[in-house]
Amino acid sequence: MGTGSLQPHLLTARKHGMETTIEKLRVHRRWMIRRDMAEVMEIESQSFEHPWTEEEFVKCLRQRNSIGRVAEHDERIVGFWIYELHASRIQLINLAVHPDFRRRGIGRQMTEELIGKLSSHRRTRISLEVRESNVAAQVFFRAARFRAVNVIGGFYEDSDEAAILFVHRHQSHATEAVVKLQPLPKRKPMSAPTTFPSAIKVDPIFRIADKLYRKVSNADGQKDASAIRATTPVKKADGSEELKVNWFVPLEVPTTNEQLAT
Repeated sequence: MGTGSLQPHLLTARKHGMETTIEKLRVHRRWMIRRDMAEVMEIESQSFEHPWTEEEFVKCLRQRNSIGRVAEHDERIVGFWIYELHASRIQLINLAVHPDFRRRGIGRQMTEELIGKLSSHRRTRISLEVRESNVAAQVFFRAARFRAVNVIGGFYEDSDEAAILFVHRHQSHATEAVVKLQPLPKRKPMSAPTTFPSAIKVDPIFRIADKLYRKVSNADGQKDASAIRATTPVKKADGSEELKVNWFVPLEVPTTNEQLAT
């Protein structure tokens, strides 16, 4: 994976109606290792109101599909990001830049590396959740061509704060519409008998962003790397609302006569 030149570049910014020139840093990007943890923890504690503990970092990075990366300048770690690889998407878990090195293009280099991993036929999107109160992060990801597509109430365990779901899609999927979950209309009877997997007969089918998904149990959804999680507010008898969690997995739909016959 290319790391790019370490030479600084100039970046033009507008402040108080006037243009100023600042130095844009080209950083060296590499895998996160255990001895990086002290510097990573320092950046984490200076970046978030509810920072991760070292134990949470280690637990996350021990997952087989979890990857940690750091950005270095002059042998000093100035930023890091952690993400998970899933069958059809990349889930960005954590990203932060040291306060002394912000607005120097480092965060953009980190997100551009992730965007470069997308393809039209495999992992087609990057998704992440941002706290509703973290306006700076929302502005940053919008500038990096991410779209806010949903609000998830009560997402964080340490508070009842909502999360805003951001998504960046590969250019071949960029025009896909994000729509609310809605059951598909009943199929018209087919002229010839067709055999489908039994799951299609008994499980509700939903259309999400022009793709078909099958609803599964929470236990099965948490085990399936390709599953997506959706929350729906449900009114209780006392008038209050609670979030109901549902899991959906992509539905393989037969498209050829040979597949229909199996």
